[in-house]
Amino acid sequence: MQTNLTRAASAGVSVHQASEELVELDVRLRSSAVLVDALLGTGASGKPTGLIHKMIQRMMKASKPVVAIDIPSGLDPDTGYHSGVAVQAALTCTLALPKRGLLAAPAQRYVGELKVVDIGIPRHVVEQVRKQEVGRKP
Repeated sequence: MQTNLTRAASAGVSVHQASEELVELDVRLRSSAVLVDALLGTGASGKPTGLIHKMIQRMMKASKPVVAIDIPSGLDPDTGYHSGVAVQAALTCTLALPKRGLLAAPAQRYVGELKVVDIGIPRHVVEQVRKQEVGRKP
C-alpha cells in the first residue's frame, strides 16, 4: 500500500486520510469534477458500515460522476444486489473479467458503462475462467 501511496504522490495525486467528521471529504467532494470509488472490492460482503457507509452516502450526495474500480462499493459481486447503500457509478472499470453481479439486472443502475480492464492475466487463464462461468447458473 505504501508503494501505491508514494506513486500517487509523485504523480501529483492529493491523498488524504478520512476521519469520522468527514469535513475534509466534503470539501474535496465539492471541488472535484469526477470521483473515483475504490473503497471496497469484491471481497467485501454485507452492508457497508461505519465510516465507509458515511463516505458512500457523501459521495452520492455530491452528485458528481463516479468511476468505480472493479465494482461499485456496496454491490455484491455475485448477485448485483446491495444491502442498503451503494455507489452509483457512471463508469465501472472492472479488472480482468466482469464479475457476475455487474451483469445482473439489479446492478445495472449502479454500474453505468462497464469496461473490462486487462491487468495482465495470461489469456489462457482468462479463457479457462470464462468457460467455468458459462457452466454456472446466475
